[in-house]
Amino acid sequence: MDDAMVPEFPVPQTLCCPLCQRLYHDAVTSTKCGHSFCQACVTREASSNLQAVVMCPNDGSSTELESFVSNLALQQQVDAFPCPCQHENCSLKVGWIDYSTHLLECYHRPLACPNSSDCGVLLQGEMTDHLKQCAEAECCYSVIGCPFKGLLKDKLYHEASCSFGSDPKEIVIHQQIERMVGIVADLQQQYQSLQSRVSTASQELQNIEEDLANQRRKAVEFEMPFKFQCMGSFKGHGAAVWALASLNNTLFTASADESIKCWDLSRMACVRTLKGHQGVVHSLAVGGGKLFSGDSKGKILAWDPVSFKQLQGVTATKNILSCMQASKKRLFVATFNELLVYKTNDLSLLAKFTDFDFHWVRALLLHSSGHLYIAYANHVQVRDFRTLSVLTDIKTEYGSIRSLTVTDSYLVLGTVNQNIQVYDLVTLSRSFQLSMHLGAINSLTISAEGKYLFSGSDDGKPALMVCNIQSADLSLHTGTVNIWSFEKRLVIQTLQQPEGPPIHALAWHKGLLLAAGDDNQIKLYRYQKLEQPEQK
Repeated sequence: MDDAMVPEFPVPQTLCCPLCQRLYHDAVTSTKCGHSFCQACVTREASSNLQAVVMCPNDGSSTELESFVSNLALQQQVDAFPCPCQHENCSLKVGWIDYSTHLLECYHRPLACPNSSDCGVLLQGEMTDHLKQCAEAECCYSVIGCPFKGLLKDKLYHEASCSFGSDPKEIVIHQQIERMVGIVADLQQQYQSLQSRVSTASQELQNIEEDLANQRRKAVEFEMPFKFQCMGSFKGHGAAVWALASLNNTLFTASADESIKCWDLSRMACVRTLKGHQGVVHSLAVGGGKLFSGDSKGKILAWDPVSFKQLQGVTATKNILSCMQASKKRLFVATFNELLVYKTNDLSLLAKFTDFDFHWVRALLLHSSGHLYIAYANHVQVRDFRTLSVLTDIKTEYGSIRSLTVTDSYLVLGTVNQNIQVYDLVTLSRSFQLSMHLGAINSLTISAEGKYLFSGSDDGKPALMVCNIQSADLSLHTGTVNIWSFEKRLVIQTLQQPEGPPIHALAWHKGLLLAAGDDNQIKLYRYQKLEQPEQK
């Protein structure tokens, strides 16, 4: 059965994949939420996001790829589902697994006469008898000039003595022409097949983008009133923590002590320390089933995130690898005046770009829209993720950029000038500014619906700020870190401790806010819904 085929008759929703809305093909079921999908759909969905998870459109839950199991019983129901033939006057119903074969072999399948279009449309079951009676059969040497047309039996008799086939040279020419005609027909068929595949791929890409947008809209946003409760800290590094990354239930932390620690978030414990770098580990990324790390000596290492074994290594440059992002097949690495693109499978170099005006590339973001955002100096360069071509280069007037994030509507930039600049994604003009920090904003992350912005800075306090970025009219509180409600215009909570350390990295993982910095620790905060006060 062609898995790309879409039935042209009503089918029960219980037999349809929630992701592609088609009948299940190689059905698999999530062991977490219990819903079923096509194997290809979950694989495609997991590869379309940096977290490598599948978001269930039914309940909004997330499931890792390895948490799906085959559902043979469901697939057997789909394969046996009785499908009515779409050909006119055919009353047969066949199982879905045999449906495409039946459509090709059906007696009532309409076909054109191979001899002449003047014969009209014929049924496949009548074609043999028609060809015996059709008077439009051409001599096989018609391509080199034979004018004969007649019945099939006369055609066969004529070809045995056709003057166009008596000359050996003409026969060779005829054979070559026949061969070339066959090649042209094959090429035309391949071209049509490629056109169909491109059309299908474009439609699937559009569906993926729509699904991602729907999932973001369905994501659970913080409900007022709320607060973030500190659950504790991960301790173990001997120096500042510079980067965070997570995969499945494991958190990876990179430190100036030249190591990477692996924390099991279900057990809240360190399960492994990875050693292999000989410099400060500044950057981490997860993609292609691997963990990647970059250090101050310009070295990239690839690790197995399950066995924690080192897989590959390459020296990219002599400079610090400031940040990195990874997809399923590509690793993007930033350093001084360079963006390097590697294959994730073998760390071979794909491309190198040096159009950053001899400045450090400070931040990268690979967005689900298919855009790669690159921050350098006071610029943000936007490239197409697939072609790597530059789409635009935004020059700001508000200081060098240290961090960035993107919502459905805004491009948000953290600067060394203590301010957060918010730009409209459509017009690329500045919408408003958030002025809360006393130093450079090193890290940014957003809530599910993009209403709240979390920022971490090096102003001498663990400046974890949550602001409603849809508001351009926020009161300014210099030196404080607040959580703002857009609707109430009120401060909800301040996340800080006296004389706290600078923050280098923020990350989300399954409802946890993780913050790392100069105190060698990773603090964990959890969202907590507060009870509504009783109205008197």
